[in-house]
Amino acid sequence: PYGQISKSFFDRNTSTFEVMVYIHRILSPGVATGDIAIYDNTGYEVAKYEGYETGMLVSAGNSTWDKKERFALAHYDNGEING
Repeated sequence: PYGQISKSFFDRNTSTFEVMVYIHRILSPGVATGDIAIYDNTGYEVAKYEGYETGMLVSAGNSTWDKKERFALAHYDNGEING
């Protein structure tokens, strides 16, 4: 796991915790891809973002009332057009 462990950002379920996992796959020599998956503490996959290199959960605020949360994703673009 990497990043911040969240309580209810992705599934809005306050009874579970969520953990981000980066999955890096080698497709062939020199060719790789990555996915970001979010699992809860029961092992259920809550969300998946395919083809993203990194993601960051950002929380700002001092209390539950003024807390703002955002999820930022970064995707590598090699300039090639597929299709």
